[in-house]
Amino acid sequence: MSSGYIVYIMLSVGGDRQRSICSMQLSMSDDTPRHDSRLTLAVLVGGMFVGTALALRGLAPTPDVVLDDASFAVVNGQQLSHQVFQRAVEALQRERGKPLDAHERSRIAERLIDEELMVAYGISLGVARSDGEIRGKIVAAVLDLERSRAESEPITDEQLKQYFADHRDDFAGTPLYRAEGIWIAGPPARSYAQAKRRAEQCRGLILNGDTFSAVNARLGDQLPLPVPRGTVPLSEFETVFGPSVARVLSSLSVGTVSDAIASGGGFRVVRLNERVGGQSPKFEDIKERLKGELIRQRAESAVENLIAQLKQTAAIQLRHTDRP
Repeated sequence: MSSGYIVYIMLSVGGDRQRSICSMQLSMSDDTPRHDSRLTLAVLVGGMFVGTALALRGLAPTPDVVLDDASFAVVNGQQLSHQVFQRAVEALQRERGKPLDAHERSRIAERLIDEELMVAYGISLGVARSDGEIRGKIVAAVLDLERSRAESEPITDEQLKQYFADHRDDFAGTPLYRAEGIWIAGPPARSYAQAKRRAEQCRGLILNGDTFSAVNARLGDQLPLPVPRGTVPLSEFETVFGPSVARVLSSLSVGTVSDAIASGGGFRVVRLNERVGGQSPKFEDIKERLKGELIRQRAESAVENLIAQLKQTAAIQLRHTDRP
């Protein structure tokens, strides 16, 4: 069976255990020798040149790290997780439909070691910094790690109740409104000053006991759009009355008549007749939602704290970026 194999040569240069890598893609059978003497010589010579170059660049010596119980190998001080190895074994077993033998498991371990060597070598060459896609993946991985740590912390009912008390308004339902409105048109029907006086007259009559509908029938102009019937979201009144009038309406107490409000080339007077909803739900009804929000907030705080800590220990020089 033909397969590709990448050859890696580890050399000792200048007294320190340095890593040099020479790769060559070969096509071979699993049962045939992997390289002849000339190929071996070429790889060794290439590895010597690469290893010498790395040594001259002053790569740090390999730390003395002991293989721990959770790892299957240590490569230049980096623990390689047994969990990662086991996932690779299981994936290949599923693909082949049968258990792997000792030789196949050993080859998987070798490949993971090869991968670690290549990753470390790429980092030493600055690939992680110069390649935008790799930089983005590293940042995403760090952010995911910080979020995972925050999400793994246990959350008690006391913490959820405190969060609910601190953010009660955020969980209130959308309020519904029932209101009436009088429209007094400005030019060309009348001047702005006349329209304002007429709107103020309407308000005075209503406050003195006249019904809203009677005053509207006597002094009001026809609305471009009909006033919504029943209790509806504020957005519907915003469509009919405009944003400024809707904001005033949402701030009124039930039964209160507004002042004359300039809007859309004229003036409006509105009265809030009813407000329903907008009440905070019960704690037990939104407990899971509260948990999700608290986890999200913790994760965001964890990322912000990490960035702040990194900046505190970093040496940063910045040119002015607020001008060309």
